[in-house]
This record gives sequence, C-alpha cells and structure tokens, in this order.
Amino acid sequence: MRQSVTAWMPAVVKTRIKESHESAKNKGHGGVWIALVVIGFPVWFPLLTAVAAVLLSAYLVLWTFVLTLFAVELSLAAAAVAGFLGSLTIVAGYIPIVSAVFLLGASLLLAGITFLLWKPLLTLAKSVIGMAKSFVRSVKKIICG
Repeated sequence: MRQSVTAWMPAVVKTRIKESHESAKNKGHGGVWIALVVIGFPVWFPLLTAVAAVLLSAYLVLWTFVLTLFAVELSLAAAAVAGFLGSLTIVAGYIPIVSAVFLLGASLLLAGITFLLWKPLLTLAKSVIGMAKSFVRSVKKIICG
C-alpha cells in the first residue's frame, strides 16, 4: 500500500533542512546563510512562484491542446453522422436528390477524415502522457533528491 504524501514529506523536509544546515555550518557561515534567505525572501519567493506558475501553465496548455484536438475529432464524427442522417431525408422528400447525394458524400468524407485522424491522436495522447510522467518525475527528483 502506498504511503500518502503527508507521511513522508515532513521527513524529507526535515532531512533536507538538517543537511543544508550542517553543510552551511561546515562552511562556517550558517547564520549568515539563514539571514540572507530571510532578507532575500521578498526577491526569491516571487521569482520562484512565477517560475512555478509558468511551468504549470505550460503543462496545462499542453493538455488543453490535446483536449482540443479530441474535441475537433468528436465534432468531425458528429458532423459525419448528422450529414448521413440529413441525406436520409430524401426518403421523406424534404430535399432534392442532388443535395442528398452531396450530403452523403460530405458525410463519408468527414467519416474518412475522422477515422484517419483517430490513430495519430491516440499516439499523440500517449506520448503526452509519457512526457507528463517524465516531467513530474524530474520535478520530484529536483525537489526530493
């Protein structure tokens, strides 16, 4: 069973702080380092927050792009079905035969485009999932070591 983040995160933070404090103490400037961190907080914290916001927005833009491509795929499929059903109205006599044949051809074209784009979209989504996993792993490695 996997442990929750709250179980291991305090231990990681505690060991990181201890290692940082010991390395600063070994170098002979532990108190100076802490003072600089506290005094420089108004500078480095907004910069760190901005970097985190940019990374998060880039991650969200990537997933929004994939979601948009799937929405286009769904709209092509819906248009193909609607065109096919619209071409069937020739039976009721609502539209002339030329329009029905045009609608049938357009719906077949849209269905073909839908089928042709399905496999590349799945491949793209799988590669984005792989990129997202590696991104999360690399960020976790940077933070947790």
